[in-house]
Amino acid sequence: YRGATGVAPPLIVHDESHRLSLGGLLSSRARLRFTGCLQFAINEICRSMILQRTASSVLTLCLSPGDKRNLNLLSVLQYAVEALQVKHVIVCGHHKCGGVANAMLNQDFGLLNKWLRHIKDVYRAYQRELDSTDDHAARWDRLVELNVAEQVQNLAQTSIIQRAWQKRGGPTLHGWVYDLRTGHLKELSHMEPGARIDDIYRFNFGPDAGA
Repeated sequence: YRGATGVAPPLIVHDESHRLSLGGLLSSRARLRFTGCLQFAINEICRSMILQRTASSVLTLCLSPGDKRNLNLLSVLQYAVEALQVKHVIVCGHHKCGGVANAMLNQDFGLLNKWLRHIKDVYRAYQRELDSTDDHAARWDRLVELNVAEQVQNLAQTSIIQRAWQKRGGPTLHGWVYDLRTGHLKELSHMEPGARIDDIYRFNFGPDAGA
């Protein structure tokens, strides 16, 4: 997004409680995997925000990255986590996301329906909260945030992440939302290795998995 000046808004940490953790992560030489959006504007901002602030990073842009059925995502995630041994995995959404807006409609988008399905599932899970407001813009922004938080949970539920947690104590999972209007970056979710997840999603790898 570029305003009247033609310049994208600067990166600003939205929540003071996360300023040190986010600032340290972006300014460090930590290896990370960044999962963002296909939308061109956010692509440019993410490059500026991440690639210019980290010496070694893996940047992957895809729609609805938290969908556990997305084999493209899972193959990249496995390579980043197991081969590159990244220390951080970031799912970053952004307010005013066109994909989320389309998921809120009943329109048929052809093959895109597959990627939008996960966002519709998130809406259904939180429908009471989302429908409690008549403000469409507020509902749209909130769905973006809920979607990011759910995607982080989905990553934690994969055998790829759980095996890495047991084997090497990493990576840390982050869920961020970037506000294209203000430049604010807000951390919504943060999961350290070994964080609690529902038992039904937990894998038992046996003693050799940590070798």
